[in-house]
Amino acid sequence: MPRAGGIPFEWSQALLTGILAVETRDGAGPLLMLKETFMASLANRCAHLSTSRADVIGAYEFSEGSKTLRLEFKADGIVHSYMNGIFADARLATWALNEGEVRMINQYGQCLVYRVEPDGSLTAIRSEFVKPNGEKWSKDFPASEQKNLLKK
Repeated sequence: MPRAGGIPFEWSQALLTGILAVETRDGAGPLLMLKETFMASLANRCAHLSTSRADVIGAYEFSEGSKTLRLEFKADGIVHSYMNGIFADARLATWALNEGEVRMINQYGQCLVYRVEPDGSLTAIRSEFVKPNGEKWSKDFPASEQKNLLKK
C-alpha cells in the first residue's frame, strides 16, 4: 500500500477529501464509502488555528430559567462576571487563550475551560483544579452538561 508521510495513501487522501474508504480484510475493495460531516468536524476542530485574543475579548451570556450569567473577557486578561445584571466577582478571575480553548482561572486555582466555537460563542467543556499540594483534578463535562455562552 502506498504511504504518504507514514500514513497509508488512501487514509491521507481521505483526510484531505473527507472521504473514508474502508476495505475488507481480503482487499476485495471498498466496503463502505462515507462523505459525512467530516469536513465540518475538521473545520470545527481547527477553528482555534485562526482564533486570536481579539476574537475572544468581549461579553458572553448564558441564561437558564430566571438566571442570566454574563462574563466579560477584558483585554487585560481579567474576567468580570455578572448574575442577573449585578456585578458578582466574588473571586478574582483571569483568562488566557490556549490552542482554541479559553481558560478562566480564579484565585483558588479552579479553572473552567471553554471551547471557542466557529460562530464565536464559548462552550464550557471541562473543569480543572490544582490543589495547593500540586495535585491536579479534571472533569470533562458530558455534552448534556456543556453550557454555551453566546457572544454579545
